[in-house]
Amino acid sequence: MEKIGIVTVTYNSEKFLEDFFDSILNQSYDNFNIYIIDNNSQDNTIGLIKKKKDNRVKLICNNINYGV
Repeated sequence: MEKIGIVTVTYNSEKFLEDFFDSILNQSYDNFNIYIIDNNSQDNTIGLIKKKKDNRVKLICNNINYGV
């Protein structure tokens, strides 16, 4: 199986994260990494991402909101 990368950008996305993770992490294909780029969220987005104990989840935090 070939490894793929999933890239997404977040900003104050805590209310969407559970559905996001449920959708991706429960796929039958599991040879991937998820790169989440957070644009300086002011809610609990970063805390919820850090709680995921899955080594495929990679968090990159920006100090300002660069947008998409």
